[in-house]
Amino acid sequence: SFFVVRLRNPMSNPATLTNTDPLIQCDLMESRDAFLNFAREKHCEFSSLRRAKYSTMVSLIELHSSTADKISYTCNSCRQLCDIRYHCTICEDY
Repeated sequence: SFFVVRLRNPMSNPATLTNTDPLIQCDLMESRDAFLNFAREKHCEFSSLRRAKYSTMVSLIELHSSTADKISYTCNSCRQLCDIRYHCTICEDY
């Protein structure tokens, strides 16, 4: 015999989900070949749990850093764009 757990009634319709996050365009995820080339260059492997965790973190860092150049940083006090990240050249406190 099997132990079966039902989290919801199979006859009921699940609630629709709405994703409010914007889509991020990244060359790494455009095609399978691009991701495989990246994995080969960075020596990413998914053969064990430890290697899969490391490879996933490497992939996430690459995704974040590829879109980081598009983000502009502003000063909290004067609302001016900062040339260098987290450093305002106008305000004395920062």
